[in-house]
Amino acid sequence: MATLCKYLSALAAVGALLVCGCTSESARLHDVAMQAMAQSSSVAKQRAEIATQPRAATDRSYTNPDHHWSISYPGDWKLDDKDRFVKISRGQAVLGIHTSADVAGRSLDEVADATIQEWERRMRNVNTVKRISRQRLTLAGDVTAIAIVHHIGTGPVGQSRKIIAVVKDRRFLIDAETHLAAWPDYERDFNQIIDSFRLPE
Repeated sequence: MATLCKYLSALAAVGALLVCGCTSESARLHDVAMQAMAQSSSVAKQRAEIATQPRAATDRSYTNPDHHWSISYPGDWKLDDKDRFVKISRGQAVLGIHTSADVAGRSLDEVADATIQEWERRMRNVNTVKRISRQRLTLAGDVTAIAIVHHIGTGPVGQSRKIIAVVKDRRFLIDAETHLAAWPDYERDFNQIIDSFRLPE
């Protein structure tokens, strides 16, 4: 479990690089990620471990002090806001929320295209990545967003679902990641967190 968590933490960190532009760290982080993946035990075994973990009865809430968006998440997920982005995790699953304020005057499609093209470019330098789908959806408050799904790697494939929204001069990026085989175990929680996401008025 620990090695897989390191893998997912590294993937989340690459998401942070997309925001801060620290290109030189990308290859190093994915080297760590791939080593962790190679050392991890079978996904089926880890899925069984997650299934036996007790679930917390109550949800928790969080409001970002800098950008003022809010969210709720299951009580057995862990939130970490000490980095440049907010990370919420449980077991094999990581959901990162990134905010940047450099998109004034650009459309949602322009921002989504630039974000995903840059992410794919960096990922392809160190790993195999395949775009699976792209669709529009509506977040709480009638905010239009674009959701894009990728598969990452070969063998034990990872899945990343990125949701991108633009409000005024800010881009909001929600990135949910876990193993493709484990996705069904976390999809309900991912959706609950995403559905609870509230942008500032």
